Amino acid sequence: MGDVLDVSQAGDATEINLKTKRTQQSGAEQRPVVATDENDEEAKQMYNIVLKTDMLGSLEAIVASLEKISHDEVGVKVVGKGLGNITADDISLAAATGATVFGFNVNTTPIATEMMQNGGVQFKQYHVIYDLLDYVKGELEKMLNPELIVTELGNFKVIALFRTEKNSMVVGGRVEKGKILRNCLAHVKRGGEIIGKGKITKLQISKQEMNEVPEGSECGIQFEGKLKLEVGDLLEAYKEEKKEKKLVLNV
Repeated sequence: MGDVLDVSQAGDATEINLKTKRTQQSGAEQRPVVATDENDEEAKQMYNIVLKTDMLGSLEAIVASLEKISHDEVGVKVVGKGLGNITADDISLAAATGATVFGFNVNTTPIATEMMQNGGVQFKQYHVIYDLLDYVKGELEKMLNPELIVTELGNFKVIALFRTEKNSMVVGGRVEKGKILRNCLAHVKRGGEIIGKGKITKLQISKQEMNEVPEGSECGIQFEGKLKLEVGDLLEAYKEEKKEKKLVLNV
């Protein structure tokens, strides 16, 4: 009689009894991967994983840690898991689901290795659980949309028009609040309402190029944008920065 192994589905309530015979392949006992149900995930990007480990305790510990990863934008889905070496069935499942195969203290069979090389399936092998989780965390962070940080800089009032081209203008004015920076962005406000936006690509005081002009100073600017500026327009300068988001693993 073969052994009976209860393996719980990751993220699902069902349990599957696996009745297998003991077989020796590459020095590890083989247990088939258990494929999870195809349930609709929430509106987030999922990182699919096929996980094989040498011991049930390791399998349960890794799956439990993966289930603790929570984020509105991304998540982990264990599409298959089991004990023993990586087999051809594991690679087929990974290829069908776009998953990365993770092995913990296990090897790959020769056929599985050949299939990975020919099919482009990614395989990662680990001996320390934290290292495996840290890699998954890094892959999830790559999937996150960066956070956009907007910083208000200051206001510039247009008092003279010098040159107009198709998508740019050279105008003169005064920094009435804060400061303006070269290559900063600007909302154009006219009559108290924002009517467009553009970019301030050059700053000049007395024919000298500037990187920054402080409050109270008059200067000339080059404004790039489709909108045509008028005397009296107020440019609300700001800058945008993209900050990479990070995940925290509660393990």
